[in-house]
Amino acid sequence: MARKVPASGPLCQRASLGFLRWRRTAKGGQPMRSKFVWEPRTVHASDGAPLRLTCTPPTPGLPVLLLGAPGTPPSFWSHQVAYLQARHQVIAFEHPEVFHDGPRTTSLDRMRKDVLEALQALEIPRAALVAWGLGTQLALDLLGQPSSSFTHLAAINPLFTRGFARALGILGRDVVGPVLGRLAARATPWLAQAHRRLPFLDAGAWLRRAGLASSTIEPEALGEAIRDLGGLRTAGIGRVLRALEGQTQGPIPEGIPQPVLLVVGQNDVVASGLLARRLARRLPLGELLVIRGGTHLTPLEYPEYVSLAVEKFLNGASVAAYSSAQVVDARRPRR
Repeated sequence: MARKVPASGPLCQRASLGFLRWRRTAKGGQPMRSKFVWEPRTVHASDGAPLRLTCTPPTPGLPVLLLGAPGTPPSFWSHQVAYLQARHQVIAFEHPEVFHDGPRTTSLDRMRKDVLEALQALEIPRAALVAWGLGTQLALDLLGQPSSSFTHLAAINPLFTRGFARALGILGRDVVGPVLGRLAARATPWLAQAHRRLPFLDAGAWLRRAGLASSTIEPEALGEAIRDLGGLRTAGIGRVLRALEGQTQGPIPEGIPQPVLLVVGQNDVVASGLLARRLARRLPLGELLVIRGGTHLTPLEYPEYVSLAVEKFLNGASVAAYSSAQVVDARRPRR
């Protein structure tokens, strides 16, 4: 049973302060994102494939590696990067298949090696993981490896394929989440292609009518992410998706020693909130945060709340007890 957090609670108060700290107001009162510096880097995997990384400058804090769903462009994370960059070096990882046309065998083992070799090339021995959507599946797999290089996992709108959910032992009779997730993951590249060919297409309005986004989503950030997604290779995204769909083994949740935060949108029809709750109960250091009004795009709908929760979690503060969820009303008007 989820317990509600008072609107005047410390999380909401800090969220308002954080919002003012990392956002500024443009002419006409419209919010704008804080400026930040991306440094594109290309390193090479052991099989010669290019690994494209987008990084902020190093800081004394713990580095943060961003793992999105296959095909998630770095621009999708712009709000979180703007918030975290002062305290953490932030690195966005992209699968080589989505931008590189060379011959390559796509497998789960290869994806693991790509992530670890990318960190090795940057001379980063340990990092925290922040994942979104289906990127959570690879992130959990990395946490479950012996001598893992990762200290934390913040999973936003966690999504799992059916085989992986079964391997985790959290798949019940509610298979709607994994089925819808598979359809949404496969449809996203086509939406991007349609937006590129029909620039007048209002993707935000289409997503809202379909119940896949809330009215608070920021059109500018969504449009930028969709435009960048349209430049990626649809066939490569499909190859990564098939490799993830074929995963039938996974770590035992009780054997994952790292702290894990699961951020769920209350109105997410793509990822199953019930699966996230089951996983949070089984993780030794699992926490669950439910954002009221959020859908599968909470990083773009309520960026200040998501960024604040991730920062608080990385700093070692508890966001919620894993035995019960916190519900944050992100729709509350800011004063």
